[in-house]
Amino acid sequence: MFTRIDTWEYILREIGAPTWATYKRGTYANALRRAKDSGIPLYTGSFRKPAPHHGYSDNFMNHLKFLELLMEGDLPGRFVAATRMEDVFDWLQTFDGMGDFTAYQLLLNLTYTGLVNFSDADSFVVLGPGSRAGLKRCFGKDLFSSQMLDIVRWMQSTQDEHFSRLELSCTLGPPGSTYHKMQLCDIEHTLCEVDKVCQHIYLRYRPSC
Repeated sequence: MFTRIDTWEYILREIGAPTWATYKRGTYANALRRAKDSGIPLYTGSFRKPAPHHGYSDNFMNHLKFLELLMEGDLPGRFVAATRMEDVFDWLQTFDGMGDFTAYQLLLNLTYTGLVNFSDADSFVVLGPGSRAGLKRCFGKDLFSSQMLDIVRWMQSTQDEHFSRLELSCTLGPPGSTYHKMQLCDIEHTLCEVDKVCQHIYLRYRPSC
C-alpha cells in the first residue's frame, strides 16, 4: 500500500517482519505516527494509492483500516483461489475508494508476490490517466479512449518487430530470474513515464513569454 522501500525498512526496524498473526492496529499506528511526526515520508509520488476514506485524518490510518477490511474478506484465500486477475480486480472494486486504476495497481503489487500465475496476466490491463496521456503524446491528441486498449495490445504483440527495427534489446526481470518480454502492465507503466518525461522537457525548455 505504501510502495516505498524506506517505509518497509522502517517497519522492519520498529516492529519486525509484518505478519497476519501478530498484526495489531495500535502497534502499526504508533510506529507510523512517530515516522510522520519526525518528518519521515511514508509514501512515494509514483504508484501512490490514494487512501480510502474511513473517517481518519491521516492517510496511513485509513490505509490500516482498509488493510483490516481486506484481511476480514480473506484476501489471501480469494487471491490464491482465483484463476483470473479480473476476478480479484472485481472484488477489490467493491471496497470504498477503490476505482479502476487504484484496484488494478494494488492487484499488480499482489501479483509480485509470486504466489499465483493468473491465466490472463498477459491480457488484462487497466489504463491509468498517465498512460492515456502517454498514448496521446505518441499517437496524437485526437486519439479516442475506445482505441487505446487496442493500441496497447498492438504494441505488445509487435514489440519484437520494433525493437529489431530500432536495433534495441529489451527484456525485463531482476538478475538471476527468467527474463520476459514486456507485458501489458509494463507497457502501461512505460507510457506513463513517457508522459512524465515529456512534461519535464516542456517545463524545462519551454520558450519564455
